[in-house]
Amino acid sequence: MRKSRKQMAGGTRALIRAVAILIFMLLPFLVTSCSDSDSTTTSNPRPPGGDETLTFLKTHYRVSHNSYSGNQDGGFRGGIIQQLDAGLRFVELDIHLQSGSPPFFKLGHSHPEQYVEINNYGNPDDYDAKAWISVVKDWAQKYQPTEPVLLAFDWKTDFNENNEEDTEAIKTLHGYFTDESIYLFPKDFDAENTPVSQYAGRIMVVLSGNENARKYYSEKYCFSGCVISNDNNSSLPEAHMFVEYQDGNDGLEKELFYARKFEDDGCKWAKNVEESGGSHFTRLWMLTSPCEWADAGGGLNGPNLPATNFPYFGWYARYTHDLKAIPDFGFETISWHKYDTPRKGSNPDVAVNNLGHVVEAHKSQNDDELYYSVGNISGDGKSIKWDSVYHDQHYTSGTTPSVAIVDHLNDEYQLLLVEIHVDDVNDPKLYYRFGLINTKDGEGEWEGKRILTGEINWQGENWAHYDNGAHPSVAINEENMVVEVHEGSDHKLWYNVGGFDEQKNFSWGPNWAERNYNKEGERPTVALHGNLIFEAHNSWLDFIGDLGYLWCRIGSLNADLKKIDWKNPDSNEATYSYPIDQAESRYPSVALYSNGAVEAHKTGDGIWWRTGKTSNSVMAVGPTKDIQDVLFDSGYPPGASGTQISIDASDTHVVLAYINDNKIYYMVGDLN
Repeated sequence: MRKSRKQMAGGTRALIRAVAILIFMLLPFLVTSCSDSDSTTTSNPRPPGGDETLTFLKTHYRVSHNSYSGNQDGGFRGGIIQQLDAGLRFVELDIHLQSGSPPFFKLGHSHPEQYVEINNYGNPDDYDAKAWISVVKDWAQKYQPTEPVLLAFDWKTDFNENNEEDTEAIKTLHGYFTDESIYLFPKDFDAENTPVSQYAGRIMVVLSGNENARKYYSEKYCFSGCVISNDNNSSLPEAHMFVEYQDGNDGLEKELFYARKFEDDGCKWAKNVEESGGSHFTRLWMLTSPCEWADAGGGLNGPNLPATNFPYFGWYARYTHDLKAIPDFGFETISWHKYDTPRKGSNPDVAVNNLGHVVEAHKSQNDDELYYSVGNISGDGKSIKWDSVYHDQHYTSGTTPSVAIVDHLNDEYQLLLVEIHVDDVNDPKLYYRFGLINTKDGEGEWEGKRILTGEINWQGENWAHYDNGAHPSVAINEENMVVEVHEGSDHKLWYNVGGFDEQKNFSWGPNWAERNYNKEGERPTVALHGNLIFEAHNSWLDFIGDLGYLWCRIGSLNADLKKIDWKNPDSNEATYSYPIDQAESRYPSVALYSNGAVEAHKTGDGIWWRTGKTSNSVMAVGPTKDIQDVLFDSGYPPGASGTQISIDASDTHVVLAYINDNKIYYMVGDLN
């Protein structure tokens, strides 16, 4: 459907008016496709684990370590709001006591203000812990998640119960959480018998860090069976925070929360805690690989809170998916069918729509010449049947083509497409052109459908130069608005938005400064559905000196101004790029359909794919899966080579194209 690769606005506007008039003589003014909605469906997560009876002790959460550090300190976490929107439900804040009246707390790792991702990715512009508490509280109240959110404080400074400032500090922190409609107190919590859904949207505060501080709070505050009386001086104040036991502590063994570091047999420790029958909720921090074991019932188990610095990377997404971590986004999956007979070529790009039409473009394996093919999804939905005459048709010279098609036919039963490509790789210039493809009444397996047949009728006299750059990607929606992204000089990423005016003339938008939307990226890809934009790219050189981490972002098409507003078109939440996979995840390709998104990339010689759904400020993504692990009668799909893959989706099918040994392989999958 809305396929994307990269491009930008600017440059010569020649031929635009003639092209536009010819196209719009044939295009309909009204569109009836289901793609007319402003964006893909933004669905709220389902009940925890999909089970209304699931209790807290049986749950597993997605968890970040040192949540406040964002993309610093060797981690890729994103902002606090991004983490919550992406399905993480545990926020860890390292706090340092600061003298004052009353005392207060600053965030920081080994010392105040260290590794705090301040004023980035939607985070507060303040180091004061209260500002960060407000972010979590406001998010929970606004979005009412289907499970409780855990907010942990790692007390970093020394603690002496004989020091009045220290005890006053405990009282101050305790006093931040007085509203029982928001915060879940220990005395009111049943971890073993009450469904966790009964605590939906509440915040559980956990005191971690300094052992003396934790012991003092555990001893001086009441956690259950509390008797509170104004005239009973012996009664203890109600605890507002839970206390965490950490491996090796003496005297905190009764606590609900247990924790230790992952390395040095941490997984074995978590398994022993689970099997001891003590009803504890375990956390391992700094996971770098899965920690899991078989439980007594033969299922998969692991720590309740597996905390990592890489909470969106493929291995962690697969791991927490296997643990049935909450919340459950209900990500769709893809059932792949055997690949088609390969054809020679390179740099493939493929587009599919809800009518079952498929258009692909590619470069010759030897020369800078471009070819296209048109076809249709087979009647059984398992393959592409290319037009017997108009396949591998030469249409111009150039490299890295990208093509996108709409979901509807015009009054002449023709399909509109837009193609972009690079010409002259030594001085790369970007060119675009519209085309129309005839259809005919289908027979046999396509009875009752209009199928593509015939060549592309290119509009205008020639391709029009509109910008300079490399590796373009293009997308088009049902209002015939076009978005493209591309790689400019010095690895800057740019976008262009174009559309038709009332006089039926096509033009690209103004030269907005914001068009340079990323300063250090490469291989961008874009998809468009209604007003929703989904963009992904590899980083060029990140702060720890490694190449190519995989990032993505959602945005909103501003058709009037021909620009991208970086916000969710449904919720108006501001959006920021966030890291969804590690450095080996190269050459991403993305697609949007009515119920979600698809992303694919190359790792080694494997093609990894996953689905996603918009969730407030992010595209929440599911577990990655390797296409080369799919077994067919004749074996597994061949591995991938080359430096480009392409994926696109309709509401029912996904089409993939990739290279192996100068041959293009096409695969079709069912969305379910």
